[in-house]
Amino acid sequence: MQFYLSSFVRLLLISYCCIHSIGYIAAQTDTDSLSTKVGIGRDTIFRPYSALGARGFFSMTTVSFNPTPSPTFLYAYGGGLYFCHVSQKHLGIQIELNYIQKGWREIYTQGIYSRKLHYLELPFLTQVTAGKGMTNVVLNFGPLLSILLTDTEQISNALNTLDYYGSPINTPVELGVSAGLGLVFKTNGGHIQIEGRYSHNLLNIFDQQIFNTSQNMSITASLTYAWAWYPKIRTIDQPISFSSPPKTSPKKKKTKKKKTKTSSTDSNSGSSRRGGGVITD
Repeated sequence: MQFYLSSFVRLLLISYCCIHSIGYIAAQTDTDSLSTKVGIGRDTIFRPYSALGARGFFSMTTVSFNPTPSPTFLYAYGGGLYFCHVSQKHLGIQIELNYIQKGWREIYTQGIYSRKLHYLELPFLTQVTAGKGMTNVVLNFGPLLSILLTDTEQISNALNTLDYYGSPINTPVELGVSAGLGLVFKTNGGHIQIEGRYSHNLLNIFDQQIFNTSQNMSITASLTYAWAWYPKIRTIDQPISFSSPPKTSPKKKKTKKKKTKTSSTDSNSGSSRRGGGVITD
């Protein structure tokens, strides 16, 4: 137990360092992140956004046993809520609240044994995006928390009962890691995301006196629809130079010069008049 917890903490620290390194590089190279132009079906300048929606998925789950009782995949469906916030050009977060069914099956000549574990799952994922326009490639990875809701098992009558049949689940709360790859399609009606994901729990579901290793594993294929909103940010096409004079300033300068010339002309004419008067006398 302590070994898995320490491994999980190390994994979080490594992920934290990687996330901030990627974010720092993206922030340094992305000089146009505040220049926002929105368009569909063409290349656009990045604009931060948030998205909230729902997702459904098909899952293939099993348990990694050691020693192994030859488990096979258990097929199920699940779904949940989805939230995503992308604050930089290639980096964001994705948080989910899912209902997922895990477990395994054992197929023998005498019959079938299956055990279904129903979980409430909370993945907290880092999202790395690539691409421009209406289609982006997304890479999601990070930790997840699973809370056991119910536990059901089915045993064929002709099947010989093994020692772990009917044994309680040792860890009702599990920690794990998850990684997935998918595509996001951005439309005027919302965002559509398809993704394939692999998840592996780090804690054993049975006591180590029964199995040395008994960890949940799952592969999911999901479809997500989310409504996205963008913050109102001022569009900046070109950087403003505060040292440059306004456009009206040259006209004012020309006007002042004309007045100066006029005054000088008047002074010259006055002096000539005064001079002419002296000669006449």
